[in-house]
Amino acid sequence: MKAVFSLRLVLFCLVCYQNFKASEACLPDGAQNKVEIGKDTYVCLIVNNENVRSIKLKADEFSRFVIPNSFNLSSSCDDFFFPNGCENSTNSNSEEPAGQTQQSQAEESSPCESSLLSVASMGVTSQLQRAYVDCPPQHYFPVQTAVITVDMGAVTAITWDNEYESCPSSDFRNNGYNGTTGQAVSSDIGGESCAIPIGKCSGSSCDLTLYIVWRGRDVNGNYFGSTTFTGAISEYFTSFLT
Repeated sequence: MKAVFSLRLVLFCLVCYQNFKASEACLPDGAQNKVEIGKDTYVCLIVNNENVRSIKLKADEFSRFVIPNSFNLSSSCDDFFFPNGCENSTNSNSEEPAGQTQQSQAEESSPCESSLLSVASMGVTSQLQRAYVDCPPQHYFPVQTAVITVDMGAVTAITWDNEYESCPSSDFRNNGYNGTTGQAVSSDIGGESCAIPIGKCSGSSCDLTLYIVWRGRDVNGNYFGSTTFTGAISEYFTSFLT
């Protein structure tokens, strides 16, 4: 429960806090899918297709928010990050203990799965989900950049950026999943991110950090410029990987 509280707290501190259903894809009542540079727009973080919190941002401002204490909580197997626990516990060859219920057997055979993140904005949700940490927790993907594509003011797609210039190809690991099936996706469609071994993380250095940028043209035909900042994110990984 501490992790959930932390998540709510950080989003509340970003000026606007509002509940949405996942099916609404972060489009408030009465709002239109029209984005204008410098004007208010909504972005939501969705966890496991259920936990939705929204923030109100200025479109095209390079935006960042951090989930505080997420590394410490996840490395301790907090159930917010690992709904079924963080160890593979299938015991198909073991004898059934006396008095064990079907429910407890099912819980023991639950696969080790990480919580999955999606981003939504103005009625559109990312089709690719990302994991913040693998399961069991051995590698972290602490920096995630969501790119909101806009066509003449209308949000048309949300994708994940994975252009980390300072990250060697050997340090990329899979953390992308199909938002409909939950199956892992290949690297050629954004299924990999730069991974940080847990041994190189400490304190807040690997807390989950989400960046939001826009590309395309706003409702007035003006081009967004915030994607030019994505290259600066590579500097974050230099201290870990060099």
